Amino acid sequence: MEKDLREGIFVDNNLTLEEHLLDFIESQKKKLKPRTYNSYKMIIESHLIPALGQYKLKRLIQNPKLIEDYYDYKLKKGSIRYQNKGLSNPTVRYHHAVLKRAFHIAIR
Repeated sequence: MEKDLREGIFVDNNLTLEEHLLDFIESQKKKLKPRTYNSYKMIIESHLIPALGQYKLKRLIQNPKLIEDYYDYKLKKGSIRYQNKGLSNPTVRYHHAVLKRAFHIAIR
């Protein structure tokens, strides 16, 4: 744990992505414009938590393949409205931006 702290990668071993994302979105409410906040919240609640929320943060950071698999799935079949239709590249990149910002805050 001390080594991880020195290297700036310590993450609470028991914290799930869902727990962190819910804390993250609340902490961003006053920092983001309302439209941005609402889009982050929708991505978190409708996509990220159902797909990855059960994983511990540390596991996701140590195993980026889980996140890559999430992106691949979203590109192929990730639409909520249209079954078996993928999301666009820009939309999946936006998911990545939300997740990246949340991870940055988790690590910080």
